[in-house]
Amino acid sequence: MQSASANKAGGSSPLREVAIGTAWGLLVVLIWAVWVVSTRVGVKTSLRPIDIMLVRYLCASAVLVPLCLRRGMPPIAANWRATALLVAGAGAPFLFVSATGMKYAPASHIASVMIGSMPFFVAVLAVLVMRERLRRPQVIGFALLLAGLAIFGFFDSSDGIQGEWRGHALFLLAALMWAVYTIVLRRQGLGALHAAGVVNGWSLVLVLIVYAGVGHPDFATVQWRDVGYQAIAQTLSAVVGLYAYGESVRRLGASRASVLGALTPAAATMLAFIFLGERPSALTIAAIVLVTVGVMCASRKGAAQPKLQPMPGGNALSA
Repeated sequence: MQSASANKAGGSSPLREVAIGTAWGLLVVLIWAVWVVSTRVGVKTSLRPIDIMLVRYLCASAVLVPLCLRRGMPPIAANWRATALLVAGAGAPFLFVSATGMKYAPASHIASVMIGSMPFFVAVLAVLVMRERLRRPQVIGFALLLAGLAIFGFFDSSDGIQGEWRGHALFLLAALMWAVYTIVLRRQGLGALHAAGVVNGWSLVLVLIVYAGVGHPDFATVQWRDVGYQAIAQTLSAVVGLYAYGESVRRLGASRASVLGALTPAAATMLAFIFLGERPSALTIAAIVLVTVGVMCASRKGAAQPKLQPMPGGNALSA
């Protein structure tokens, strides 16, 4: 992000940056909610998680890789270590873990447990890696967040899905992976388009290698309508969603951008009820409220913001 003097020179004010970053963040909320529901639909069809991944990264790479190359962007981030962390955190490994978890838990749990816990893991990494101290609003917010997650983990099994705990464990792992991506993205100062191109391009390479080993599905049983639906939804998430998230983080900072993500559980639950008929229980609604309020409290103005230093070859962005 530009310095204050540069902002004045360029006619860009901090308020304008916040407004633009907020708009990008709200778009991310909508796309994430659609992605949760569409992927949940996908894993309940004849498509396997690896099939959904192949559709996602083929379509996304066809758009992003040529665009990035045309603009002269290198195929990696500042170095291979940062590239590997970005791809693992938001690329094929992340999607495989989260999509596998979606076999065991309903959409309302997906959004709350996975997306709701992302800011918690971002803060934990900031404390462990950068020795940041948590302030009172963060402590209170994370206490509410953990209380909501505890309801999902120990009390709410009313949806009748066997092995929900497996899904919850995988969602927490996916949230940790995404937190790593967020921290690395912020420290690198990587542009949103460049980051999306790197993540999707190398994810396609990984998926093709794995796909060659596991073999293709029985195409006689594949509904091509499902493939087409996943192509649209996954490309929207991989291209527009990742770009919008990068812009939101760049303009607002990792912690401030996370407060908008708190709206995703409610949005995803509403879409799941409309399109999947997944009616949330009273405990689920209570947990969603706790998670949402917890994230908003932890990310409110005045909470500690991670002071991120650049990695070798990267540029730090101001919060």
